[in-house]
Amino acid sequence: NGKFAFVELRTMKEAENALNLNNIPYMGAMLRVGRPSKYTGAVSAHGNWEDILAKYMSGELTLPNAGGGATSAAAVVPAPMAAVPSAPPTRVVELKNMLTMEDLTSDVDYQEVMEDTKDECSQFGSLKSVIIPRTGVGATKIFLEYMTSEDAAK
Repeated sequence: NGKFAFVELRTMKEAENALNLNNIPYMGAMLRVGRPSKYTGAVSAHGNWEDILAKYMSGELTLPNAGGGATSAAAVVPAPMAAVPSAPPTRVVELKNMLTMEDLTSDVDYQEVMEDTKDECSQFGSLKSVIIPRTGVGATKIFLEYMTSEDAAK
């Protein structure tokens, strides 16, 4: 009926990494990625797409070819791709060129930027989270996650 699929992976590691894709948005729906209901093998710790995306956006997780200490979950994070015009909108908004590294050095300044960002950006819709990485590839960017893609598009 087109509502489910079974995928067999070559290794346990690939299967563990694939589990991190649970809840990834795809063509307007959230994909469920999980083990079969009658699975009896070893259970490994894993996140879901929101966890992996948040770690990647904060710089805590890097791609293996991006230099730095990539964690095991990094292998499942795809390289950033150019936006496809027909792609459905997401709930995440990335703001660039809003901050400098100097804005992130002081804890007081960082908290002030975080509060100002929440106050200003919540005028456009319900914010679920605000992530402002202080280090890594995402440093100086602001990531806003809204409750709905409609709020993010405003």
